[in-house]
Amino acid sequence: MKTEMLGDVLFPGLDITVWQVVVFDDNLIVDAEVCGPPGRCPQCERPATRVRSRYWRRMAGLPVGRRAMILRLRVLRFFCDQR
Repeated sequence: MKTEMLGDVLFPGLDITVWQVVVFDDNLIVDAEVCGPPGRCPQCERPATRVRSRYWRRMAGLPVGRRAMILRLRVLRFFCDQR
């Protein structure tokens, strides 16, 4: 039997690190962070390198074991240094 990490089970194929999972009332709250490489600038197509800010996105998922799943995902915004 293969042991898998929680992030691999909940988010297969995505580079996400799960920080914590909390049961609160009838909710399963998952706090996670995106760990993949930065995206490309939509204008110059070069990879972004400088972090502008961080923010939280909140998404509702399908129920898990009769509990509503709430995903709180921390993501980064980047600057493009090209003119």
